Amino acid sequence: MNITHILMPYKGTPSEDELLRTTCRIARQFKARLLVVHVMEVPMSLALDAQHVPGTEEAEALLERAEELASESGMHIETELLKDRSVGHAVVDQARSVGADLLIMEAACEKGASASSVGHTAEYVLKHAPCNVWISHLVSLNGHTAGHRKG
Repeated sequence: MNITHILMPYKGTPSEDELLRTTCRIARQFKARLLVVHVMEVPMSLALDAQHVPGTEEAEALLERAEELASESGMHIETELLKDRSVGHAVVDQARSVGADLLIMEAACEKGASASSVGHTAEYVLKHAPCNVWISHLVSLNGHTAGHRKG
């Protein structure tokens, strides 16, 4: 598989920080471009192109943190703040738009859910992404972790 462009949605959780470091290593290995996006879900009460969406400053700070983490890993990344009604929809559209070969993301797991369960966003991405998808889905299984991937 030839990987030239990787897309990673980022919310800034500690586990995503580690996933970003891993993604940087993968991108370096393949000499791929890495685009890290943060998706702001815009409430229905606001227009999608509204200039002032609550949380914009925090979202921009998260992307700056992603740039710092990538730099510490020896990687230059691109970042973009996306606004949409649905995180999954925004991620899939962005993957199409940039021609991503690989999408790497963390999946939410509800407490008590099975190891094969992924959240609604990850499920949407898995069904609609135009590229291979790697889901980091950490579930404790006797001290080990399990992951899922499409592709």
